[in-house]
Amino acid sequence: PTPTTKPTTLPTNTTKHPHTTTPTTTTTTTTTSTTPPPTTTPTTTPTIPTTCGPKCDTTTPTTTPTTTPTTTPTTTTTTTTTTTTTPPPTTTPPTTTTTTTPPTTTTEKTVKCPKDFFAVGDECFRVMEEEVQYPRAQWLCNALSPNKYYLAEPKNASALAEYVYKHHFPPHHYWLGARGDGSNMVWGREPHGRVVAQTELWALHEPFRVSSSYCLDLRVADFLIINPLAVHLCRQALNHFYICECTPLH
Repeated sequence: PTPTTKPTTLPTNTTKHPHTTTPTTTTTTTTTSTTPPPTTTPTTTPTIPTTCGPKCDTTTPTTTPTTTPTTTPTTTTTTTTTTTTTPPPTTTPPTTTTTTTPPTTTTEKTVKCPKDFFAVGDECFRVMEEEVQYPRAQWLCNALSPNKYYLAEPKNASALAEYVYKHHFPPHHYWLGARGDGSNMVWGREPHGRVVAQTELWALHEPFRVSSSYCLDLRVADFLIINPLAVHLCRQALNHFYICECTPLH
C-alpha cells in the first residue's frame, strides 16, 4: 500500500491583536510496513517400512508438508508532528521628540537723561542737596525748566532710595511730589491728584497724617530702603533735601 500523507491545518489563536499572526500548520505523515504472507515449501522424506517381505526393495516416497509458522502482518504507523512557533509581535517603543526652545533675551530699553540727571527704570531724577521746606522744593524744581522739571513722583520709590543710598548721597530725608488732601497722600502734578498707591513701601505706622500740612518724603538709610515712604510737616526743612524729575530725552 502507498503511504498516505494528510495535511491537517490547525487554526491559530483567534484573539484580536494589533499585529498579524501567522497560522500554524501541523503535517501528519503515516508510514505503513507490510510483511508478505508465509511460504509453504513441500519437503520429501523417504519412509522405510518396519516390515519388509521378500520384495522389500521398493522405496515409496512420502511427502510430508512442512509448514512455516504464520506471521501476522505488522503495520507500523509513524506520525511526524511539525510545530511552527510564531514569535510574539515586536513592539516598538514610542519615540519622544523633545524640542528645546532657546530662552528669550529681553533687552531693557536704555533711557537717556539730561545732564546731571540719572535713570532709575524709565525715569530721570536729580538729587538736590539743599535743606529746604516742601513749597520751596517744588518751586526750585520748576525753576530749572518750567513745565519740564518737577518734584519727583517715582513709580518705584524703593528702587530710587536704593540708588541714592548706593551712590553715597548723605542719609537724609528727600522731599517727593505728594501732599495730603485730608483723605490720602496724592501726587501734585495732576489736577485731581493721584493717590500714592505704593502701600507696601510705607514705613511702619505711615502715613500717620494725611492733612494738607503733611508732605511726602523719601527716607534714605541702609535699614529704610525697603520701606522708604513717610510723611513730615511740609514746613520742616532740617535734614530735608529734595529730588527733581524730568522727562527722558528722545
